[in-house]
Amino acid sequence: MGIEREIAGLAGAADAVAVTPSDSTVLSAVRALFVGTGGNLTLTFPSGDVVLKNVANGQLLPVRPSKVKVATTAADIVAFT
Repeated sequence: MGIEREIAGLAGAADAVAVTPSDSTVLSAVRALFVGTGGNLTLTFPSGDVVLKNVANGQLLPVRPSKVKVATTAADIVAFT
């Protein structure tokens, strides 16, 4: 079971959805975030909130947050799932 899970984790994204920052909306099965217009990203992870400062335009970030919070100043964010 372990190796199958690891291999599945290497697969590319199956879908993409626009993200509207929200303190309550929980994202599911995110594999990465694309930031169209740069700024700060405030993300929620199991360990707590993290601020990624000065993310540049056009960045693809290999992160799996559960939320993109309203304190985010970046825009045109897409979640790949």
